[in-house]
Amino acid sequence: MKLIGLDWNRALAYAAFAAVAVWLVLALSTWGDLVNGPRFGSPWTTYGYGQDLLSFTGVQLAAIVATLALQVAAGLIGYAWIVRPLWGERHVASNACLFFAGIVPGSFLLIALTRIVTVLLPNSLAPAFITAAAGCACGYILFDGWKRKGPGALRIDWRLTGWLALVLGAALIYSVHVDRAHVVGEGSVWFINHIFLTQVHGIGAPGHWPLISQHYDEAALLYPIVYGWMDPGADASRTLTFVYWIKLAFGRVGVVALTYVAVRSLAVDRLSAALLVAFVCCASLSLNPFSSRLLFDSLSPLGYTLHISRFLVAVLPLVLVAAMAAIDRKPSPMAWVLALLMGLGLSSMPFHVVLVLLWGVMVGALTALAPGAARASEMWRAACLAALLMLAAFTVTYGVADIPDQVQFGTLLGTALLAAVIMIWGLLRARAHQPESPAGGTFALTAAAALCIGCVLGLLLFGNVFLNSVWPTLGSIWPWSGVEIADRFSEAMYKPVLQLSQSPYCYGGYEWGFRNLTGHCASLGMFVRTYGLPLVATTAVLGWTLWRQPSAEGYSERTLTLVLWALALCLIAQPIGFALYDFVSAPGESYTANHQLAIWLRSRLLEPWFYGGALLALSLLLRNASARTVVWIQSGMLAAIALFALIPLVAPAQIVANFAYLFGSLLGL
Repeated sequence: MKLIGLDWNRALAYAAFAAVAVWLVLALSTWGDLVNGPRFGSPWTTYGYGQDLLSFTGVQLAAIVATLALQVAAGLIGYAWIVRPLWGERHVASNACLFFAGIVPGSFLLIALTRIVTVLLPNSLAPAFITAAAGCACGYILFDGWKRKGPGALRIDWRLTGWLALVLGAALIYSVHVDRAHVVGEGSVWFINHIFLTQVHGIGAPGHWPLISQHYDEAALLYPIVYGWMDPGADASRTLTFVYWIKLAFGRVGVVALTYVAVRSLAVDRLSAALLVAFVCCASLSLNPFSSRLLFDSLSPLGYTLHISRFLVAVLPLVLVAAMAAIDRKPSPMAWVLALLMGLGLSSMPFHVVLVLLWGVMVGALTALAPGAARASEMWRAACLAALLMLAAFTVTYGVADIPDQVQFGTLLGTALLAAVIMIWGLLRARAHQPESPAGGTFALTAAAALCIGCVLGLLLFGNVFLNSVWPTLGSIWPWSGVEIADRFSEAMYKPVLQLSQSPYCYGGYEWGFRNLTGHCASLGMFVRTYGLPLVATTAVLGWTLWRQPSAEGYSERTLTLVLWALALCLIAQPIGFALYDFVSAPGESYTANHQLAIWLRSRLLEPWFYGGALLALSLLLRNASARTVVWIQSGMLAAIALFALIPLVAPAQIVANFAYLFGSLLGL
């Protein structure tokens, strides 16, 4: 497009490259405040939540074996019913890798079964029913795969399976002591101490299992093991720690495999996909690779997350886009049922998962309006202009001193609204110029909607954050007479007193896990260095695409449109998240009581768009860039991984602590 002799595509591309260059300089300008420095100590004497040291003796062997069988069952169910129908025929990965990826959706299908069964049946019957149902499902899958010939038959790549078994073993070692504090996450320890080991709700207790809020997914998956295969006693605590350890290791490998499959399904080559997954799991994810500041409370990078739900939600935007792109035909009634059950299982995760699912519905709906919109330059120009506005808004908000907090808050929200208007304008222009679009855009939308509906129904009917509010109404019409409610959060946590002002931890930082969290409000360079990766990557990719002219090379037009809208909506969500993260605070004395609210909960508003935006942008770039450019990107990711892992100034001594903790367990120290 040329107007008054100006090629707007090239002009916006050059503006994007210039803005990215400025931000890269800003990211590398903060050498004076890089790290707090690593600290070393006795790893088996510093755990902060008081659970038993991981022990290989004095545990209930039947529960350990049953846990391993449960993980295999989850992988088989997820592989046969979710992963293989979506990606099996596309040959994006081996069957062994697809099996490990199936652990994630299979787990949430089993969690949905648990949530339904435990409401209807007491603890004396529910574990046996769930075990029998899972066993029957696996038996049917194995028999069906055995009798089939061709694409539907089960095939095992024993060599690759052996390699993945080694990866699983490494994950078990890695998960032993994930942050010098504890084997399992704080939410897991809460369930162990306040549910599984109590007389009212715990092992051997009569009645129904309680409906509990937050990080319910881990406990729900392990429910048939804990209540069906364990006995109360002195060894119960050690056994629970052991089964959680196994579950978290399997889950971590499952999410890594699922992320790899999602990247591969977007037509990225194997080496680039593997390096990209390793990058988000093992690098600092800061634009300054020497930085070791925490991005969020999940102990960045993603490999340090304590709860698998936190890992999964962070990569869920990528997984949703890859899954929607793979749906090229009308979903069957069985697919609808599976999507609803998956959503019900996902509702057991922290509440912010519903935000990502709603985001997925929006991506699907906008793509359905014009599945071929990515053919039009107008869409890419609108997205590039929106990205430049984002960079300008963040530069003003964090770089100009003496701006009132309310103005900073309004600037971020206003920019998000303006970017949304620009993208809608681009969509209208694209539809006007290309009214005919390929069919099939609504298929992905219906699948995403079913997933979201299942999640919302789970939140309303089966607990989590809305349970106390809906109990008076639903208690009279739902068979909950024997079901207890166990709250996890205090009144101050979910009904805080907040005001519109800059959060103190954002200005001064907050030391946690021997490194600083946030502290970027006093410095534009610190903000760009810490949180600039997805903004810079997306802006660069949009500018690069405009410079080369938009094309659907390597993608179908609908897939390219899905990726474009996903990138745009990740961009739009980020200023909204930062406005709530950095410019909403508790007043005066209430700050201390609500400090953890800011760290725990509001960071959830940022994680999916940060990680998802970076993954989507880099996937698009790696697919369509020249071979030389791909090599440079691969080298950069590999260097970032090596810097974070090997340089003594930056390394958090993670592996050292893991091995020390493991050896301490083996030696009984």
